[in-house]
Amino acid sequence: MSCSILRKNSQFVDDSEVNHSLTESETSVSSSVSFENITIREYSVTIGDNPSCSSGAPISIDWYYSKEVTLPLNSYEASKPATRERSKLKIPRDLRHKMLTQRDIPFTKIVQASQEASQERERRARSGDRFYRRTQTKKKIVAILAFPLIILCSKKKE
Repeated sequence: MSCSILRKNSQFVDDSEVNHSLTESETSVSSSVSFENITIREYSVTIGDNPSCSSGAPISIDWYYSKEVTLPLNSYEASKPATRERSKLKIPRDLRHKMLTQRDIPFTKIVQASQEASQERERRARSGDRFYRRTQTKKKIVAILAFPLIILCSKKKE
């Protein structure tokens, strides 16, 4: 039994509540979706906590948006900027620092976020090294244990 959601008098109802005497064509669910408008929100930048940046303080978007624009989808598609290359999506450390200072974020908080991100990157690197070493050790143990089996299997029967 398929479960579809139908809108009835501004309330959503489960299909188990719908009169099942309807014909199949009357109850079939369309598989197409269409959109009319797109809403674009502009968020402020703040200090982030993701240590994936190679150096400096990470940035993130703030919780609250400062600007909202609603456009017809066709207008947006006709005027949207070209898709940027992956390498152009990275924000250099100096620009991130400038963005944070322009938001009146104290220098001490920027330095603290930079240090915390650096410490987390180092912790993750050590954790990855330990995982790599453990994996290599397990491979060696398996190879050592399998070696006598290989010798036994490779002997010719006389």
